[in-house]
Amino acid sequence: MKLIGLDSALAHTGYCVIEDDALLAYGVIDTQPSQSDFERIAYLHDAIGKLFGEWGAFSANGDGAQVVIEKTDWSRGARNSRADWIIETRARESLAVGVTTAFSVCIETGVTPLVLGPNEWHREIGASRKEGVAAYVATVFADQFEVVCKESQRNGKRRFERIVRERATGKRVPDHVTDAVGMALVAQRRLQLEKRIQRQER
Repeated sequence: MKLIGLDSALAHTGYCVIEDDALLAYGVIDTQPSQSDFERIAYLHDAIGKLFGEWGAFSANGDGAQVVIEKTDWSRGARNSRADWIIETRARESLAVGVTTAFSVCIETGVTPLVLGPNEWHREIGASRKEGVAAYVATVFADQFEVVCKESQRNGKRRFERIVRERATGKRVPDHVTDAVGMALVAQRRLQLEKRIQRQER
């Protein structure tokens, strides 16, 4: 069973391709703030289309990879101040445009995606924050990733955070990627369960 996972947003769209127990590909589609909104959407649209073409997203006859997309959750986030509200609004706008662009590619290519909300799939892997998702993904694909603690300063305070790195290169794996992989793993588990139930009912 092959799945393409998309953690879609206008600025940064994380993606992955998994099949059974293997992580075949992953990365981030980045658009540039210097581009117009039209140019950014067009670029993201084309990049997702190429990804679908390369990995064989579901066609009308059901062959190829299933696509799973994270939907925008408008209930999340805190509004502690006007500045926070502005940042939150811009982030949600980026998410909404990214998800809508991914949906438009699905419509054009005849793909019907699975759509999961963040709270929904986070709950299934027992992680409520991005750090927990990243640690879960690193555990599943321990041959490719490792979790390390990194010291940083925020507001003059010393803090430690867990990050995921590629074992081969030592490069940090972006949260957009680990979110896409975590969501795809949940979708894979659900599809496998559905198939098992269907076999038992026959």
